[in-house]
Amino acid sequence: MREIKFRGRQKGGEKKWLTGDLTKINGEYYIWPESEDSLDSPDNYEVDPETIGQLIGKKDQTGTKLFEGDILHPSSQGKPPHVFWEIQYSENEAAFLLMRNNSPDRVIKTEQLMMIGNIHDRIQEPAQ
Repeated sequence: MREIKFRGRQKGGEKKWLTGDLTKINGEYYIWPESEDSLDSPDNYEVDPETIGQLIGKKDQTGTKLFEGDILHPSSQGKPPHVFWEIQYSENEAAFLLMRNNSPDRVIKTEQLMMIGNIHDRIQEPAQ
């Protein structure tokens, strides 16, 4: 069965990134963080809806789980350092796509790329 999780940035407080189950209560979005004791914990955190992204079910070359909104870089493929892909969800295709220059790129596999940030944080270009 496919794992369905979400990531979002906490509103107020520490503004930390949270990963877990998403729910909407009275028009606000909350994440129950994933942890070993999450079933026994009543803790949930309100998140900024603009930062919510779904787990896409793929990993990058380092084994990092990827979410909608992540930025990927071809760290070891000899491509120019300014080449990046963004993970976006396409309503028309009902699928997550790797987008480069506002066009889908169907040739690249996520396992060949490295996640270097997301659209909500400043990205750090890998050292050359």
